[in-house]
Amino acid sequence: MSSSFNTDGAPSGLESHPLQLDTASSPGSLPPLSAANTELKKAAPEGGAAGSHGTCLTLNDHGHIRQFIQEFTFRGLLPHIEKNIRQLNDQLVSRKGLSRSLFTATKKWFGGGKAPEKSISEPKSTCGLLYPPEAPELQIRKMADLCFLVQHYELAYSCYHTAKKDFLSDQAMLYAAGALEMAAVSAFLQAGAPRPYPAHYMDTAIQTYRDVCK
Repeated sequence: MSSSFNTDGAPSGLESHPLQLDTASSPGSLPPLSAANTELKKAAPEGGAAGSHGTCLTLNDHGHIRQFIQEFTFRGLLPHIEKNIRQLNDQLVSRKGLSRSLFTATKKWFGGGKAPEKSISEPKSTCGLLYPPEAPELQIRKMADLCFLVQHYELAYSCYHTAKKDFLSDQAMLYAAGALEMAAVSAFLQAGAPRPYPAHYMDTAIQTYRDVCK
């Protein structure tokens, strides 16, 4: 009875062991791990792999990007915001005083405690009231937002507080709630806490959002 053997001496009728290496490859011919990783990166979709953005940037590139952001912030962005705050402040000093004095005179002339013309008759419905972009009330709110953006929280609080009073006098409840909310946040973020946190501002804002401006 004869049995056939293959070239490596194992019987040809028996299946090879599952852990046995292929005869065509030897331990010395296995690809290195770095090559396998390279192949995986090539096979992965270009836009979908996590962490694939910026992999070709060098340390020099990182330094240039950091320098650009610093120069853009200190030479461009912050001076631009400061200029806008100054312009808004100058406009509000001139226009705000005139508009409020005119509004007071109009109130006296046309009969006392009636609501201003841009306010509608039912305060519960005034959450839909819209101001024109050039309205002094919105300019104060814009100035407050810019101050908040550059972490000038004390000035931001003053502007939000002023805007809040104007919005309430016009019964613009949605605008007033937003100003109350941001005034509370500005007071909370002030270093040294010159004034206690106005929790009632935040409570009133939430209640207005919930009950009035549904």
